[in-house]
Amino acid sequence: IFNSRIYISGGSVLNFNTQSFTFFNDVWSTNNGANWTRATAAAAWEARDSHTSATALGRLWVMGGFFGNFAQQDVWNSTDGATW
Repeated sequence: IFNSRIYISGGSVLNFNTQSFTFFNDVWSTNNGANWTRATAAAAWEARDSHTSATALGRLWVMGGFFGNFAQQDVWNSTDGATW
């Protein structure tokens, strides 16, 4: 929770027919769990899943994760979920 909103970011979806993943670097937030607002369709960080998110020092943080078999070894932060 950041600024009274719940944030979600990135992730992946498996296409069962092709056995391939689609990775995302979008960011969404909600203040009630029912109505979601997209902060950005494409954050500055590379699409990924299995990453860690946190809030600290008045910022949202996205750290690590994977794009397929490639480990993302980076740290990004934002004050609004849109600009990273």
